[in-house]
Amino acid sequence: MPLLGYFQDDGLYMIAAKGLAEGAGYRILSLPDQPYQTKYPPVYPLLLSISWKIQPQFPDNLPIAMTLTWIWLPLYVSLCWLQFGQFKLRVWERKILCIAVAVNPVLAFMSANLMPEMLFSSLLLASLLLINLESRSRASLALPVLAGLLAGIAWLTKSAATPLLISGPLWYVLRKQYLRAAFFLLSITPPALLWLSWSLARKPPGKDAATLYYSDYLRYYFHDVRLEDVPWILVANSKALLKGIGNLIALAPSEEPFRGVIGCLLAFLAASGILRITRNGGWT
Repeated sequence: MPLLGYFQDDGLYMIAAKGLAEGAGYRILSLPDQPYQTKYPPVYPLLLSISWKIQPQFPDNLPIAMTLTWIWLPLYVSLCWLQFGQFKLRVWERKILCIAVAVNPVLAFMSANLMPEMLFSSLLLASLLLINLESRSRASLALPVLAGLLAGIAWLTKSAATPLLISGPLWYVLRKQYLRAAFFLLSITPPALLWLSWSLARKPPGKDAATLYYSDYLRYYFHDVRLEDVPWILVANSKALLKGIGNLIALAPSEEPFRGVIGCLLAFLAASGILRITRNGGWT
């Protein structure tokens, strides 16, 4: 794992995993007083703790941690195959797209770092597949329960799954499947509430920038960002989002302005493709 340390987060995930494996609790062992890790949800560190259990010596346990991270890439490609099928794409189109996913440099990079993106994406996509499958049939109520549980585990991997708390039940409500909406909500809500209550009760008392940065996204931004900064943040993040979408399709030259222009163009083309899919198969 030659890129260990490329992200600061990867070290924090591995340290939290060490604490879990050694029975010290979900803590940041590298900081003074070893505060609880209240910033990152615990599922990915729990997975990485297996590497510390099997091989307690660092860096000898990195190949195990690498395997636990990479193994989600082939699963994600398999889920993409099913998703492209739900998009009603032809077999040869699905094959081409799955190859494109499998060799995508961004996904290859994330699957070779100690980051939860591939695990999170697999859980999220599996939940969405089940939601869409359930909406097309009158199958057992176990399906929305399973979809909600997978969404809840995804939320405990990365809080980026938060929109599913609204979009998941709404999908059922728009189809007048109110009981399924309730089952989904009852499945996804407990993991979210458990993590929020646990983390709120254990946040470090300090209010300095360093403590807030390591313990709480929201309080850190309230500490660091002024109201007049918000429009500039929205503009900067929108540009980064468009370039990021474009780079998922094809990596543009690193030199500006070409990277920004090509990335934005590819992002708009991707958006037009999504609109075509929704027109052909419903606005899933």
